Amino acid sequence: MKMHQISSRHNPFFKDLQRIARAAGGARSQQLLLEGLNLCSSWLQHRSAPQAVIIDQAVQQTPAIQALLAQVPAVDCYAFSSALFQRLTDVVTPQGVMFLVDKPVARLPARITQSCLILDRIQDPGNLGTLLRTAAAVGIDTVFLTTGTVSPWSPKVLRSAQGAHFLLSIHERMHPAKCLDRLQIPLALTVLDGEVSLFASTLEGPIAWLFGNEGQGVDAAWLKQADLKITIEHAPEVESLNVAVAAAVCLFEHQRQLQAAGDGD
Repeated sequence: MKMHQISSRHNPFFKDLQRIARAAGGARSQQLLLEGLNLCSSWLQHRSAPQAVIIDQAVQQTPAIQALLAQVPAVDCYAFSSALFQRLTDVVTPQGVMFLVDKPVARLPARITQSCLILDRIQDPGNLGTLLRTAAAVGIDTVFLTTGTVSPWSPKVLRSAQGAHFLLSIHERMHPAKCLDRLQIPLALTVLDGEVSLFASTLEGPIAWLFGNEGQGVDAAWLKQADLKITIEHAPEVESLNVAVAAAVCLFEHQRQLQAAGDGD
């Protein structure tokens, strides 16, 4: 591994990294900065080698950083001064390591036949990260995000999902019709006053689970097409559940019923 020591903010590569960091995983950005030991290790485990490794000179020789570097194939490594490294992160106490990678691009399936997660205009990065992590935890590997959903590749979403991104095919900026035209399985969503309680419902085979905006819920176009409108019963004193909590309850109940029936996706 070739090591480059950089201490000038005028360095061209550092300026490129600043532009990528400012883009924060937005639609126009084709590259990402993955920050922290966990995200970098997850990338190595589930994807491939990074384009480059960026480290803080102050932690370059620590055992954790050295152990990570030992797993990285032969790519260039850039050791920045702490002052420069801090300019690339929004973390108060960074771990001192980043990977530069290409943003994964998923191939849109012609038909949706396996259980998936559809997220409609989710705004909170923490919610989106938790939703992605929950999907991966129950074995769902495909997620569709409608236009208006926060970028799944923003630093806050990446940190919240804790590497789940690299187990998933994530499709962004989806119009409802683009999903509905491909659906070959039932579409399920939660409502406050549904046709059936979640725990009284029969959840057989693959299901497309839809969860909507934290304040407005799902778009009306989805409501008209839903095959299952489910209520999660809870204490009446609580108006509603957080969207990430509601999704976790539904996804794990679906998984439980499939396992109990010996069904599976």
